[in-house]
Amino acid sequence: MTIKLTANNALTVGSKLVLTLPDGTFQYHEHNTYRGYMSTVEGIVHFG
Repeated sequence: MTIKLTANNALTVGSKLVLTLPDGTFQYHEHNTYRGYMSTVEGIVHFG
Protein backbone atom coordinates (compact mmCIF):
# COMPACT_ATOMS: atom_id res chain seq x y z
CA MET A 1 0.00 0.00 0.00
CA THR A 2 1.36 3.43 -0.87
CA ILE A 3 -0.02 6.78 0.27
CA LYS A 4 0.06 9.47 -2.39
CA LEU A 5 1.91 12.58 -1.23
CA THR A 6 0.73 16.09 -2.01
CA ALA A 7 2.50 19.43 -1.61
CA ASN A 8 -0.01 20.52 1.05
CA ASN A 9 0.31 17.32 3.09
CA ALA A 10 3.83 15.98 2.47
CA LEU A 11 3.79 13.81 5.63
CA THR A 12 0.31 12.39 4.90
CA VAL A 13 -0.72 13.43 8.41
CA GLY A 14 -4.29 12.45 9.20
CA SER A 15 -4.56 9.79 6.50
CA LYS A 16 -6.95 7.01 7.49
CA LEU A 17 -6.00 3.49 6.44
CA VAL A 18 -8.39 0.54 6.56
CA LEU A 19 -7.10 -2.94 5.73
CA THR A 20 -10.01 -5.33 5.10
CA LEU A 21 -9.22 -9.04 5.25
CA PRO A 22 -10.99 -11.82 3.29
CA ASP A 23 -12.86 -13.02 6.41
CA GLY A 24 -14.48 -9.60 6.84
CA THR A 25 -12.34 -8.39 9.75
CA PHE A 26 -10.40 -5.18 9.42
CA GLN A 27 -7.50 -3.21 10.85
CA TYR A 28 -7.59 0.57 11.11
CA HIS A 29 -4.81 3.15 11.47
CA GLU A 30 -4.91 6.95 11.47
CA HIS A 31 -1.47 8.10 10.37
CA ASN A 32 0.35 10.71 12.46
CA THR A 33 4.08 11.16 12.98
CA TYR A 34 3.69 12.59 16.47
CA ARG A 35 2.75 10.96 19.76
CA GLY A 36 3.14 13.69 22.36
CA TYR A 37 5.08 16.71 23.49
CA MET A 38 8.46 16.83 21.69
CA SER A 39 8.01 13.25 20.44
CA THR A 40 7.83 11.83 16.94
CA VAL A 41 7.66 8.38 15.40
CA GLU A 42 8.74 6.95 12.08
CA GLY A 43 6.35 7.60 9.20
CA ILE A 44 5.89 3.89 8.39
CA VAL A 45 2.65 2.02 9.08
CA HIS A 46 2.89 -1.70 9.81
CA PHE A 47 -0.11 -4.04 9.81
CA GLY A 48 0.80 -7.40 11.23
